[in-house]
Amino acid sequence: MDIEVGGRGVVDGDDPAALWWHGLAAAAALGRDVAVRAVDGAAGRAELTVDGRDVTVRITAAADGLSLAATTAQPGTSWSPAASASTARARSTDRWPSYRERALGALLWRDAPGRLTLADAARVAALVAAVVPSAAAHAPRRARALAVAATSIARAGDDATAELAALGLRRQGAARGAGPDVAAVEIALPDAPLELWSFRAGAKPVVFLTVDAEREAAVRAAFGGAHVERRERRVEIATQDRWIDDRGRGRPVVELYVARDPVLARRAAALQADADPSHHLRELGDLLGYPTCCVDAFARQADRAHNTLNRYLAASRTAPGDAPWPWPLNELHVRLIPFYPCSYRCPAALRFAVATVAALDDAHPGAAAALRAALARPVVYLDHDRQLWLTGVATAEGVRYHRVARVGASPGLRALAADLAAGDTLAATDAVLDVRRAGQAVATWRRAEPGLGFVAPFGGYDDAAGSDGTGTNSSQP
Repeated sequence: MDIEVGGRGVVDGDDPAALWWHGLAAAAALGRDVAVRAVDGAAGRAELTVDGRDVTVRITAAADGLSLAATTAQPGTSWSPAASASTARARSTDRWPSYRERALGALLWRDAPGRLTLADAARVAALVAAVVPSAAAHAPRRARALAVAATSIARAGDDATAELAALGLRRQGAARGAGPDVAAVEIALPDAPLELWSFRAGAKPVVFLTVDAEREAAVRAAFGGAHVERRERRVEIATQDRWIDDRGRGRPVVELYVARDPVLARRAAALQADADPSHHLRELGDLLGYPTCCVDAFARQADRAHNTLNRYLAASRTAPGDAPWPWPLNELHVRLIPFYPCSYRCPAALRFAVATVAALDDAHPGAAAALRAALARPVVYLDHDRQLWLTGVATAEGVRYHRVARVGASPGLRALAADLAAGDTLAATDAVLDVRRAGQAVATWRRAEPGLGFVAPFGGYDDAAGSDGTGTNSSQP
């Protein structure tokens, strides 16, 4: 028996934690005695026992809301809830009810025989507590939420307060006065494409590059006698590094497909030239040397052309843990991996990145150490053009740091950077960004809808621990 429940108007979009809260609130209504047997957070699946019956629950994001599917092979379980919508109401001018509050509120106030009680809500809270640690810890937002934020930011102009409010950040108290500007992130790299080094390391049968025409000759020369297939197209890139899927729009560029084997280069070029290359994602991924697990995760996404969203999704698939995310996978600004990982702890992606760094360091001694110093830093990621890099270390309590650098130069980012530069510790929760220095409060930014932004805890990867993504933390990145 299958039971389908749909939700509409859930403003959290496809936040995995929201899916679990809403979905398991509904699942708890299947019976009085609900227990978790097993969880597959990446697949959005939980194995439950409901009043002695085994039930499989799948929780996903549909185009118009949330979807819960409960399946059991045993007879005697039925549930026919009335169709309803979930509506968020503001309690104050600066805060929306969290999805936890709304899910539990739905339990307490929905119109059903035998109104549920706080004891039922506590049971759901315990149920979710057993599931969420195994699910994704970082919340992606669907492309629509990011698009709305981009539109609001464009309207904000030079208004830093409005820009940050569009991302869901509202400062408590008066804004900090003008101070020294926070410097931009600077990472020195050789002129050749980074994919040259993964190609030399043997990690990529085919290299696929999009370059400006004036750069074509230099790029060809870097790859020596390798075979090159060439295609011309146009590219339009919108805010948040969102690529417009129309090869006739934008500025002219050249696509290069480089391989030692001409057959492979021609095959990759032919697949990419298809009217819908997404039909060939897995074959293209194999030709380009991408890990199968990462290709599969990317293929499951509904939107793959929005690179800010791609990073939210990769973060959402990354399991929590005490160890930092290994620095070679920090592709938020400099991309040692030319694909989006299935998680920022993926061992296969890490092996690819480590091989790339080793080949680069062979050609340019000292490059690996410089990259480690640059990339082994926690990052406050808001979107492609709004990032704050913290020289320090991420811990369970927050990020301890002694320097701040920025990617982007918008007024809102500079305002947030000024607050972080005045502190030495950042604690980020679903509710606030709390900045302190020597334990004393510096600034508090309350988080509201759409609640964009996450802390990417990249740090000192212990090479000696092996390329498994579990290297130990280091206070000196």
